[in-house]
Amino acid sequence: MQELDEDSDSDYYDAQLVQNDDEKDDNHDEENDAYIIRPDESQKVYRFGSIDDPPDMMGIAHLIEHMLLRGSTENPGENNDASCFCFINIFQFRSFVKMNGGRVFAVTDMEHSGFSFEIDTPYFQAGLKRFAKSFISPLMDVEDLKSEINTINQEWLGWKFRDVARLERLFAHTTHVDHPFHRFTTGNKRSLSNHEPKSVRDAAVKLFVKHFVASCMKLVVIGADPVDKLERCVKKYFSELTRGQQINLAFPEYDTHRWKHSLWKHGVAYFLESLEGSQTMKISWILPPVSRTHVNKRPEMFILRLLCDESQGSLSSFFKSKLWITSLRVWSGHESKFSEVESSSYCSTLAGQLFVISMDITDRGW
Repeated sequence: MQELDEDSDSDYYDAQLVQNDDEKDDNHDEENDAYIIRPDESQKVYRFGSIDDPPDMMGIAHLIEHMLLRGSTENPGENNDASCFCFINIFQFRSFVKMNGGRVFAVTDMEHSGFSFEIDTPYFQAGLKRFAKSFISPLMDVEDLKSEINTINQEWLGWKFRDVARLERLFAHTTHVDHPFHRFTTGNKRSLSNHEPKSVRDAAVKLFVKHFVASCMKLVVIGADPVDKLERCVKKYFSELTRGQQINLAFPEYDTHRWKHSLWKHGVAYFLESLEGSQTMKISWILPPVSRTHVNKRPEMFILRLLCDESQGSLSSFFKSKLWITSLRVWSGHESKFSEVESSSYCSTLAGQLFVISMDITDRGW
Protein backbone atom coordinates (compact mmCIF):
# COMPACT_ATOMS: atom_id res chain seq x y z
CA MET A 1 0.00 0.00 0.00
CA GLN A 2 1.36 3.40 -0.95
CA GLU A 3 -0.03 6.79 0.02
CA LEU A 4 -0.27 9.28 -2.83
CA ASP A 5 0.85 12.83 -2.22
CA GLU A 6 -1.93 15.34 -2.85
CA ASP A 7 -0.68 18.90 -2.45
CA SER A 8 -3.85 20.85 -3.08
CA ASP A 9 -6.76 18.43 -2.87
CA SER A 10 -5.95 16.44 0.30
CA ASP A 11 -8.87 18.02 2.14
CA TYR A 12 -11.35 16.69 -0.41
CA TYR A 13 -10.40 13.07 -0.94
CA ASP A 14 -8.02 10.31 0.03
CA ALA A 15 -6.09 8.45 -2.65
CA GLN A 16 -4.20 5.22 -2.23
CA LEU A 17 -2.44 2.79 -4.48
CA VAL A 18 -3.63 -0.80 -4.25
CA GLN A 19 -1.08 -3.42 -5.14
CA ASN A 20 -1.01 -7.12 -4.30
CA ASP A 21 1.93 -7.93 -2.06
CA ASP A 22 2.99 -10.89 -4.19
CA GLU A 23 3.23 -8.69 -7.28
CA LYS A 24 5.47 -5.93 -5.87
CA ASP A 25 8.80 -5.55 -7.59
CA ASP A 26 11.51 -2.97 -8.12
CA ASN A 27 10.46 -2.43 -11.74
CA HIS A 28 6.89 -1.63 -10.81
CA ASP A 29 4.96 0.21 -13.49
CA GLU A 30 2.88 3.03 -12.02
CA GLU A 31 0.59 3.16 -15.05
CA ASN A 32 -0.89 -0.27 -14.27
CA ASP A 33 -2.35 0.18 -10.81
CA ALA A 34 -5.65 0.39 -9.02
CA TYR A 35 -6.33 3.74 -7.40
CA ILE A 36 -9.07 4.21 -4.82
CA ILE A 37 -10.49 7.67 -4.28
CA ARG A 38 -13.18 8.63 -1.79
CA PRO A 39 -15.70 11.30 -2.77
CA ASP A 40 -19.92 5.82 -6.45
CA GLU A 41 -17.91 5.34 -9.59
CA SER A 42 -15.43 2.94 -11.14
CA GLN A 43 -13.33 3.50 -14.26
CA LYS A 44 -11.05 1.08 -16.04
CA VAL A 45 -8.73 1.87 -18.96
CA TYR A 46 -6.83 -0.69 -21.06
CA ARG A 47 -3.92 -0.04 -23.37
CA PHE A 48 -5.76 -1.46 -26.38
CA GLY A 49 -7.51 0.44 -29.14
CA SER A 50 -8.37 0.77 -32.79
CA ILE A 51 -4.72 0.84 -33.76
CA ASP A 52 -4.65 -2.87 -32.83
CA ASP A 53 -7.38 -3.76 -35.37
CA PRO A 54 -6.28 -6.36 -37.93
CA PRO A 55 -6.44 -4.88 -41.47
CA ASP A 56 -9.24 -7.26 -42.47
CA MET A 57 -11.32 -6.61 -39.32
CA MET A 58 -11.45 -2.85 -38.92
CA GLY A 59 -13.62 -1.97 -35.94
CA ILE A 60 -13.03 -5.14 -33.92
CA ALA A 61 -11.61 -3.14 -30.98
CA HIS A 62 -14.88 -1.18 -30.93
CA LEU A 63 -16.75 -4.49 -31.13
CA ILE A 64 -14.84 -5.91 -28.14
CA GLU A 65 -15.80 -2.81 -26.17
CA HIS A 66 -19.46 -3.59 -26.85
CA MET A 67 -19.08 -7.31 -26.11
CA LEU A 68 -17.42 -6.87 -22.73
CA LEU A 69 -20.48 -5.12 -21.32
CA ARG A 70 -22.85 -7.88 -22.44
CA GLY A 71 -22.20 -9.81 -19.23
CA SER A 72 -20.03 -12.58 -17.82
CA THR A 73 -20.18 -16.39 -17.80
CA GLU A 74 -20.82 -16.38 -14.06
CA ASN A 75 -24.43 -15.98 -12.99
CA PRO A 76 -24.72 -13.65 -9.97
CA GLY A 77 -28.36 -14.61 -9.40
CA GLU A 78 -29.69 -17.25 -7.05
CA ASN A 79 -31.48 -19.13 -9.81
CA ASN A 80 -29.14 -21.81 -11.14
CA ASP A 81 -31.55 -23.01 -13.79
CA ALA A 82 -29.45 -23.39 -16.97
CA SER A 83 -32.38 -22.21 -19.07
CA CYS A 84 -32.19 -18.80 -17.35
CA PHE A 85 -28.42 -18.52 -17.54
CA CYS A 86 -27.93 -16.73 -20.86
CA PHE A 87 -30.85 -14.31 -20.47
CA ILE A 88 -29.72 -13.12 -17.06
CA ASN A 89 -26.09 -12.67 -18.06
CA ILE A 90 -26.59 -10.93 -21.38
CA PHE A 91 -28.06 -7.88 -19.68
CA GLN A 92 -26.93 -8.41 -16.08
CA PHE A 93 -24.44 -5.54 -15.77
CA ARG A 94 -26.08 -2.75 -17.79
CA SER A 95 -29.56 -3.58 -16.46
CA PHE A 96 -28.38 -3.82 -12.87
CA VAL A 97 -26.67 -0.43 -13.04
CA LYS A 98 -29.61 1.24 -14.79
CA MET A 99 -32.18 -0.20 -12.35
CA ASN A 100 -30.19 1.23 -9.46
CA GLY A 101 -29.87 4.82 -10.57
CA GLY A 102 -26.63 4.53 -12.53
CA ARG A 103 -25.20 4.60 -16.00
CA VAL A 104 -22.50 2.81 -17.98
CA PHE A 105 -20.05 4.45 -20.37
CA ALA A 106 -17.44 2.94 -22.69
CA VAL A 107 -15.18 4.33 -25.41
CA THR A 108 -12.59 2.98 -27.86
CA ASP A 109 -9.76 5.32 -28.74
CA MET A 110 -6.79 4.77 -31.03
CA GLU A 111 -4.59 3.31 -28.30
CA HIS A 112 -6.88 2.85 -25.31
CA SER A 113 -10.27 1.39 -24.36
CA GLY A 114 -12.11 2.87 -21.41
CA PHE A 115 -15.02 1.56 -19.34
CA SER A 116 -16.80 3.21 -16.43
CA PHE A 117 -20.00 3.07 -14.43
CA GLU A 118 -21.63 5.02 -11.65
CA ILE A 119 -24.42 3.76 -9.40
CA ASP A 120 -26.30 4.63 -6.20
CA THR A 121 -24.15 4.01 -3.13
CA PRO A 122 -26.07 1.03 -1.60
CA TYR A 123 -25.52 -0.99 -4.80
CA PHE A 124 -21.92 -0.01 -5.50
CA GLN A 125 -20.23 -3.21 -4.27
CA ALA A 126 -22.67 -5.43 -6.18
CA GLY A 127 -22.08 -3.31 -9.29
CA LEU A 128 -18.31 -3.44 -8.84
CA LYS A 129 -18.45 -7.25 -8.65
CA ARG A 130 -20.41 -7.46 -11.91
CA PHE A 131 -18.07 -4.90 -13.49
CA ALA A 132 -15.02 -7.01 -12.59
CA LYS A 133 -16.56 -10.22 -13.93
CA SER A 134 -17.10 -8.55 -17.30
CA PHE A 135 -13.31 -8.46 -17.73
CA ILE A 136 -12.50 -11.76 -16.01
CA SER A 137 -14.98 -14.05 -17.77
CA PRO A 138 -16.93 -12.22 -20.51
CA LEU A 139 -19.60 -14.11 -22.41
CA MET A 140 -18.33 -13.44 -25.96
CA ASP A 141 -21.32 -15.30 -27.40
CA VAL A 142 -21.60 -15.51 -31.20
CA GLU A 143 -25.26 -14.48 -31.24
CA ASP A 144 -24.46 -11.49 -29.03
CA LEU A 145 -21.64 -10.60 -31.39
CA LYS A 146 -24.02 -10.53 -34.36
CA SER A 147 -26.33 -8.23 -32.42
CA GLU A 148 -23.50 -5.87 -31.45
CA ILE A 149 -22.23 -5.69 -35.04
CA ASN A 150 -25.71 -4.45 -35.98
CA THR A 151 -25.58 -1.95 -33.10
CA ILE A 152 -22.19 -0.65 -34.27
CA ASN A 153 -23.54 -0.37 -37.79
CA GLN A 154 -26.48 1.70 -36.53
CA GLU A 155 -24.05 3.93 -34.63
CA TRP A 156 -22.08 4.44 -37.82
CA LEU A 157 -25.18 5.23 -39.89
CA GLY A 158 -26.18 7.85 -37.34
CA TRP A 159 -22.67 9.32 -37.21
CA LYS A 160 -21.41 9.17 -40.79
CA PHE A 161 -23.27 12.25 -42.05
CA ARG A 162 -22.11 14.56 -39.27
CA ASP A 163 -19.46 17.02 -40.39
CA VAL A 164 -17.07 16.08 -37.59
CA ALA A 165 -17.22 12.40 -38.64
CA ARG A 166 -16.70 13.25 -42.31
CA LEU A 167 -13.70 15.43 -41.43
CA GLU A 168 -12.19 12.61 -39.40
CA ARG A 169 -12.67 10.18 -42.28
CA LEU A 170 -11.06 12.70 -44.65
CA PHE A 171 -8.18 13.04 -42.20
CA ALA A 172 -7.62 9.26 -42.13
CA HIS A 173 -8.17 8.71 -45.85
CA THR A 174 -5.63 11.34 -46.88
CA THR A 175 -2.80 9.97 -44.71
CA HIS A 176 -0.22 7.66 -46.23
CA VAL A 177 -1.56 4.15 -46.67
CA ASP A 178 1.18 2.67 -44.44
CA HIS A 179 0.61 5.11 -41.59
CA PRO A 180 -1.26 3.89 -38.45
CA PHE A 181 -3.77 6.72 -38.92
CA HIS A 182 -4.92 5.25 -42.24
CA ARG A 183 -7.72 3.07 -40.85
CA PHE A 184 -11.47 2.88 -40.24
CA THR A 185 -11.64 3.06 -36.45
CA THR A 186 -15.41 2.91 -35.93
CA GLY A 187 -16.15 -0.18 -37.97
CA ASN A 188 -19.51 -1.14 -39.47
CA LYS A 189 -21.35 -4.20 -40.73
CA ARG A 190 -19.33 -4.25 -43.92
CA SER A 191 -15.88 -4.05 -42.28
CA LEU A 192 -16.81 -6.70 -39.71
CA SER A 193 -18.43 -9.11 -42.17
CA ASN A 194 -15.33 -10.18 -44.11
CA HIS A 195 -15.31 -13.37 -42.03
CA GLU A 196 -17.85 -15.73 -40.51
CA PRO A 197 -19.20 -14.58 -37.13
CA LYS A 198 -17.42 -17.43 -35.34
CA SER A 199 -14.09 -16.37 -36.87
CA VAL A 200 -14.69 -12.78 -35.77
CA ARG A 201 -15.58 -14.04 -32.30
CA ASP A 202 -12.39 -16.15 -32.16
CA ALA A 203 -10.30 -13.14 -33.22
CA ALA A 204 -11.99 -11.00 -30.56
CA VAL A 205 -11.27 -13.58 -27.87
CA LYS A 206 -7.64 -13.80 -28.97
CA LEU A 207 -7.21 -10.02 -28.74
CA PHE A 208 -9.01 -9.96 -25.39
CA VAL A 209 -6.74 -12.62 -23.88
CA LYS A 210 -3.64 -10.79 -25.09
CA HIS A 211 -4.51 -7.20 -24.20
CA PHE A 212 -7.11 -7.20 -21.43
CA VAL A 213 -4.73 -8.12 -18.64
CA ALA A 214 -3.70 -6.39 -15.42
CA SER A 215 -0.34 -5.26 -16.83
CA CYS A 216 -2.17 -3.22 -19.51
CA MET A 217 -4.83 -1.55 -17.37
CA LYS A 218 -5.48 1.20 -14.88
CA LEU A 219 -8.39 1.01 -12.46
CA VAL A 220 -9.83 3.97 -10.55
CA VAL A 221 -12.54 3.48 -7.93
CA ILE A 222 -14.44 6.37 -6.35
CA GLY A 223 -16.71 5.47 -3.45
CA ALA A 224 -18.33 6.78 -0.28
CA ASP A 225 -16.97 3.92 1.86
CA PRO A 226 -13.67 4.24 3.74
CA VAL A 227 -10.60 3.63 1.60
CA ASP A 228 -9.62 0.42 3.43
CA LYS A 229 -13.08 -1.06 2.71
CA LEU A 230 -12.89 -0.08 -0.96
CA GLU A 231 -9.41 -1.58 -1.11
CA ARG A 232 -10.69 -4.92 0.19
CA CYS A 233 -13.46 -4.90 -2.42
CA VAL A 234 -11.02 -4.23 -5.25
CA LYS A 235 -8.69 -7.03 -4.15
CA LYS A 236 -11.63 -9.40 -3.69
CA TYR A 237 -13.31 -8.76 -7.04
CA PHE A 238 -10.31 -8.06 -9.30
CA SER A 239 -7.79 -10.57 -7.94
CA GLU A 240 -8.74 -13.09 -10.64
CA LEU A 241 -7.53 -10.80 -13.43
CA THR A 242 -4.67 -12.32 -15.38
CA ARG A 243 -1.44 -10.44 -14.70
CA GLY A 244 -0.26 -10.82 -18.30
CA GLN A 245 3.02 -9.89 -19.87
CA GLN A 246 4.73 -6.72 -18.65
CA ILE A 247 4.54 -3.96 -21.27
CA ASN A 248 7.35 -1.50 -21.95
CA LEU A 249 5.73 1.88 -21.40
CA ALA A 250 8.60 4.07 -22.59
CA PHE A 251 7.50 6.60 -25.19
CA PRO A 252 9.36 5.98 -28.45
CA GLU A 253 11.50 8.86 -29.64
CA TYR A 254 10.11 10.59 -32.70
CA ASP A 255 11.57 9.11 -35.87
CA THR A 256 11.04 11.15 -39.03
CA HIS A 257 12.06 8.14 -41.12
CA ARG A 258 9.62 5.74 -39.52
CA TRP A 259 7.47 6.05 -42.62
CA LYS A 260 8.84 6.58 -46.09
CA HIS A 261 6.42 9.43 -46.72
CA SER A 262 5.08 12.27 -44.59
CA LEU A 263 1.68 12.05 -42.95
CA TRP A 264 -0.04 14.11 -45.69
CA LYS A 265 0.89 15.42 -49.10
CA HIS A 266 2.52 18.84 -48.78
CA GLY A 267 0.72 22.00 -49.88
CA VAL A 268 -2.67 20.38 -50.44
CA ALA A 269 -6.01 21.91 -49.37
CA TYR A 270 -9.11 19.72 -49.09
CA PHE A 271 -12.64 21.07 -49.47
CA LEU A 272 -15.63 19.27 -47.99
CA GLU A 273 -19.21 20.44 -48.52
CA SER A 274 -20.88 20.83 -45.13
CA LEU A 275 -24.13 18.97 -44.49
CA GLU A 276 -24.80 21.05 -41.39
CA GLY A 277 -24.45 24.57 -42.80
CA SER A 278 -21.12 25.27 -41.12
CA GLN A 279 -18.19 27.19 -42.60
CA THR A 280 -14.98 26.08 -40.91
CA MET A 281 -11.33 26.05 -41.85
CA LYS A 282 -8.93 23.73 -40.04
CA ILE A 283 -5.15 23.73 -40.41
CA SER A 284 -3.40 20.70 -38.94
CA TRP A 285 0.22 19.79 -38.26
CA ILE A 286 1.62 16.56 -36.90
CA LEU A 287 4.13 17.02 -34.09
CA PRO A 288 6.36 14.50 -32.33
CA PRO A 289 4.56 12.47 -29.66
CA VAL A 290 4.81 13.61 -26.06
CA SER A 291 7.85 11.91 -24.55
CA ARG A 292 9.11 11.63 -21.01
CA THR A 293 12.10 13.78 -21.93
CA HIS A 294 10.03 16.91 -22.64
CA VAL A 295 6.62 16.24 -21.08
CA ASN A 296 7.13 19.15 -18.65
CA LYS A 297 8.42 21.54 -21.32
CA ARG A 298 5.96 21.24 -24.21
CA PRO A 299 7.31 24.15 -26.31
CA GLU A 300 4.29 23.96 -28.63
CA MET A 301 2.15 25.21 -25.74
CA PHE A 302 3.81 28.63 -25.98
CA ILE A 303 2.69 28.88 -29.61
CA LEU A 304 -0.78 27.63 -28.65
CA ARG A 305 -1.25 30.29 -25.99
CA LEU A 306 0.02 32.99 -28.34
CA LEU A 307 -2.48 32.00 -31.03
CA CYS A 308 -5.32 31.66 -28.48
CA ASP A 309 -4.84 35.22 -27.26
CA GLU A 310 -7.94 37.35 -27.93
CA SER A 311 -6.64 40.71 -26.71
CA GLN A 312 -6.33 43.74 -28.97
CA GLY A 313 -3.68 43.22 -31.62
CA SER A 314 -4.00 39.43 -31.57
CA LEU A 315 -4.73 37.31 -34.63
CA SER A 316 -8.21 36.50 -33.34
CA SER A 317 -8.97 40.15 -32.61
CA PHE A 318 -7.80 41.22 -36.08
CA PHE A 319 -9.89 38.61 -37.93
CA LYS A 320 -12.98 39.44 -35.87
CA SER A 321 -12.55 43.17 -36.44
CA LYS A 322 -12.70 42.45 -40.17
CA LEU A 323 -15.84 40.33 -39.59
CA TRP A 324 -14.07 37.39 -41.20
CA ILE A 325 -14.54 34.88 -38.37
CA THR A 326 -16.77 34.29 -35.37
CA SER A 327 -14.31 32.11 -33.44
CA LEU A 328 -10.70 30.93 -33.49
CA ARG A 329 -9.69 27.85 -31.51
CA VAL A 330 -6.32 26.17 -31.16
CA TRP A 331 -5.49 22.88 -29.51
CA SER A 332 -2.58 20.50 -29.31
CA GLY A 333 -2.49 16.80 -28.57
CA HIS A 334 -4.43 15.45 -25.63
CA GLU A 335 -5.49 18.93 -24.49
CA SER A 336 -8.37 18.72 -26.96
CA LYS A 337 -9.83 15.77 -25.04
CA PHE A 338 -10.38 17.95 -21.99
CA SER A 339 -11.74 21.05 -23.67
CA GLU A 340 -14.97 22.09 -25.36
CA VAL A 341 -13.36 21.50 -28.74
CA GLU A 342 -14.54 18.48 -30.74
CA SER A 343 -11.72 16.03 -30.04
CA SER A 344 -10.36 13.45 -32.46
CA SER A 345 -9.14 9.95 -31.69
CA TYR A 346 -5.99 10.94 -33.59
CA CYS A 347 -5.19 13.97 -31.43
CA SER A 348 -2.49 12.34 -29.29
CA THR A 349 -0.93 8.94 -29.96
CA LEU A 350 2.50 7.36 -30.02
CA ALA A 351 2.53 8.20 -33.74
CA GLY A 352 2.40 11.90 -32.93
CA GLN A 353 0.17 14.68 -31.66
CA LEU A 354 -1.93 17.07 -33.68
CA PHE A 355 -1.60 20.83 -33.55
CA VAL A 356 -4.81 22.30 -34.97
CA ILE A 357 -6.09 25.79 -35.72
CA SER A 358 -9.83 25.93 -36.34
CA MET A 359 -11.77 29.01 -37.46
CA ASP A 360 -15.52 29.42 -37.96
CA ILE A 361 -15.71 31.70 -40.99
CA THR A 362 -18.41 34.23 -41.87
CA ASP A 363 -19.78 34.75 -45.40
CA ARG A 364 -17.63 37.86 -45.61
CA GLY A 365 -14.51 35.96 -44.56
CA TRP A 366 -15.24 33.13 -46.92
